[in-house]
Amino acid sequence: MADPNCSYGPGQIAVSDTGKAYATIIETGIDSCPNLGVIELDVTSLSAQHLLEGSNPLGYVSTGRVVASRNGKAMAYNDGWNLYLLDPGSNSWRSRPLNSNDNLYDVAVTVDAGLAVLRTTSYGIGSGFPLSESYRDRYIEVDGDLNVIASLETPELIQNNGGAEMRPGMQVNDSGSLIYAVQQNEIDIFDVHHGDQRERVIIPNGVQINNSVLTQTALDETGSRFFALTQSGLCVITLDAVPLSIGSVSPSSGPSAGGIQLTIRGSGFASGAKVLFGNVPATTTFVDSNTLQVVTPSVAQGPVRITVQNENGESYFWDDAYTSQ
Repeated sequence: MADPNCSYGPGQIAVSDTGKAYATIIETGIDSCPNLGVIELDVTSLSAQHLLEGSNPLGYVSTGRVVASRNGKAMAYNDGWNLYLLDPGSNSWRSRPLNSNDNLYDVAVTVDAGLAVLRTTSYGIGSGFPLSESYRDRYIEVDGDLNVIASLETPELIQNNGGAEMRPGMQVNDSGSLIYAVQQNEIDIFDVHHGDQRERVIIPNGVQINNSVLTQTALDETGSRFFALTQSGLCVITLDAVPLSIGSVSPSSGPSAGGIQLTIRGSGFASGAKVLFGNVPATTTFVDSNTLQVVTPSVAQGPVRITVQNENGESYFWDDAYTSQ
């Protein structure tokens, strides 16, 4: 219930392709006033419903981020201590707590809501850092059931005046293979499975991405254009080329005799790309820059490395990406 003596306004806003939008409603002027949680907006009918109270179950939301999958199948929210994932169809929530430290400050989801990425400082789910490294960023990827499937940390400390330099606005590409992390003067692109920094895009001079709760960013379906609202207006950053990567293999197992059709999702695929299972080439069909269709070859039983090779000589491998049975 809104206090008539308080002043409220939108914090984070997230939009899906289904005509639904989500917004955190925060108190904008008086610290003692409660926040109102998250509302769902129907863009077509211009109607709204209150999904969550600010204190039940989410607590204060002024430092949290809300994001929606492009297909509208999930909305994710974090309040600094917990990750919440909503299925709008069933109106059911899943949640997972972090450590008691207030260290989770950013979240992103893939287009199909199959994966979510958390950005924390100090330490995150089930793991920690020495106190001397309390300001190192960690990125944690979880599946739709909130199980941790990948974790990586930045190779350097990001600090500002002795404290953590928290820059919300992180995005993850549609396949979940690349993380686009906002820093003070650049966008860092990290590979989820290899854990390394693939590219650093320098933000033009004079353009500064706001580091407040109001940060708004977006990534197109190819992963080649990053959009950010800045103090100078809308900034569009276009990559010359999206790094080659593999995000998922489905199905991830099959008979050793081969002959199974599977889908590889990732980024940077080019027409004419080849796929190897171990050292054995597979029949490969290029679908788009994020998708390859493959017929598995006959390989020995056990975990199998999958390698994608573009015609320009660029290649990417993922160890144990497939299990031959």
